[in-house]
Amino acid sequence: MKKVLATILAMAMVLSLGVISFAAEPQWTGDTDGTVTPDDGTNAESIQENGSASTWFKVLDKSDTIPTYWMSVSVPLGVTFCISADGTTSVPTTYKVENYSPKAANVSKMNVVLEEGWSFVESAAAAASTEDPKALYFTIKEQALRAGTIDSLGWSAPAFNVASQGVGTLDLPLTARAGKRDTAIAQTAEKAFTVTYTVALAE
Repeated sequence: MKKVLATILAMAMVLSLGVISFAAEPQWTGDTDGTVTPDDGTNAESIQENGSASTWFKVLDKSDTIPTYWMSVSVPLGVTFCISADGTTSVPTTYKVENYSPKAANVSKMNVVLEEGWSFVESAAAAASTEDPKALYFTIKEQALRAGTIDSLGWSAPAFNVASQGVGTLDLPLTARAGKRDTAIAQTAEKAFTVTYTVALAE
């Protein structure tokens, strides 16, 4: 009986950890023209911290020939990457946009906001040669980041395949290089920058 009880308790602990791992399920909110961003009323950070999100609902005249549809697009709420003392980095290899919508989801632009003290440089070589530990060269899908809005991206996640239940995936490979540092970064992760994507369903 004790073994059975111990097994049940162990399973309960594992399941409770599983809930934690899924707690950061990304959500998107939208404005009136159908473009969605993760910072319209419930940005990615507030969703993660407050555990809330919203869905917009639009109404069409029933005589309209446009069919009903839904929009469901997800991106990771947060990314943690590692920087060594010499400025070399280790980044996630599975960063991506996933599209559960019946139409392709086009990523037209992104807005990048740096945290205080951090900066972007124009190349990996520039990052490697600087002594500034908070200077970064960072790319998403070969697009070098800079503060502000980066538009005309032309990225697209294919539509969800209803027949095969296949999620439309847009892979966003990352690369990074940082300046040299004398001391290690604290074990508590420090936020360096935030990227907000603008996404709209294809016509």
